[in-house]
Amino acid sequence: ISFLYLLPVALLYSVDLVEVGIFTLHAALLGTLLMAVSSLVTHYGAPALFRLLRFWILVAIATAVIEIIFSVHLPNVNSSYSNGEASAFFWNQNEFGLALAGFVPIALVFEKNFFIKVCVLATALLICYWNDAKISFMAIILCVFLSVWHTCRFQYLGRAYALGVTLAVFAAFNSFFSFRMTGIAHSVI
Repeated sequence: ISFLYLLPVALLYSVDLVEVGIFTLHAALLGTLLMAVSSLVTHYGAPALFRLLRFWILVAIATAVIEIIFSVHLPNVNSSYSNGEASAFFWNQNEFGLALAGFVPIALVFEKNFFIKVCVLATALLICYWNDAKISFMAIILCVFLSVWHTCRFQYLGRAYALGVTLAVFAAFNSFFSFRMTGIAHSVI
């Protein structure tokens, strides 16, 4: 279904056949991925899906680190956005940030190895910062805040501490990201 939708959209909005091919490839891969996930969950259960997602995001993070260090990019990315940022195998940096922000809550809940959990969280934050993916960065910080909020043993004191740390992180990165804050948020921070 996604292929039947994305092919006409790609034909209408692409400037050349290379972009049509890339959009078509992405649509075909999306449909294949959905069928594979359905089959995987049916036959092996949800933990197998998490292991697949973990492998996929670790490969994406490794690809992003290679892109940042060597300033190279995969051929299926939008070259106009590739000025030193990492997009792994996504079309642009914001799509990559969205994938990272979508995987972090899953990793915080299902990952048992604390070291891998911290590494994924730290690299996701650093990549979102490097790519200037502000919304993804804030979503990851919010996810960490909600995770700490949920697991606090001392309800009021621990939650107040988690809220304070989250606000401090937003305030600290405000100058780095140059967020445009107005209203109550601007007067508090």
